[in-house]
Amino acid sequence: MARPKPKFKGLTGRQQAVVETIRMRLTESQALAYLNSEAIGYPMSKRTFWREKGIIKRLTFQRLSLIAQQGFQDQHIERIDNLELIHKLMWKEYHLCQSAYQRAQILKDIRDMQPYLSAYYDATRDVMEKSSSTEPPKQPEKIIEKEN
Repeated sequence: MARPKPKFKGLTGRQQAVVETIRMRLTESQALAYLNSEAIGYPMSKRTFWREKGIIKRLTFQRLSLIAQQGFQDQHIERIDNLELIHKLMWKEYHLCQSAYQRAQILKDIRDMQPYLSAYYDATRDVMEKSSSTEPPKQPEKIIEKEN
């Protein structure tokens, strides 16, 4: 009987360091120098480096699934919150500003920000619609009141 695969919980620190070398597009020798440096602290041989790269490549789908399950919502709401805060602060600056030219520039910046906010709101709506259509409806919890 085959053993069930363990649940993917993310990359190890060493694998994350190898991903950094991939993102920086380092050559093999540059990557090994980077990984073996005291600042990074993941000394490894060429063989280990290539084995880790292979593991990372095979884990691509699991990594994306983990991001979709955990990180997407947090990152998404954080970006919306940041844009809304920027929007609020821009309006505050607009009202404090005395220069007509600077006020016009702030208005242009506010206008230019609108597509970003709209895109996040649309994506939120799409995600909410998809999640509600794939999950069975949740039953409201019953509240039981104690009699005194």
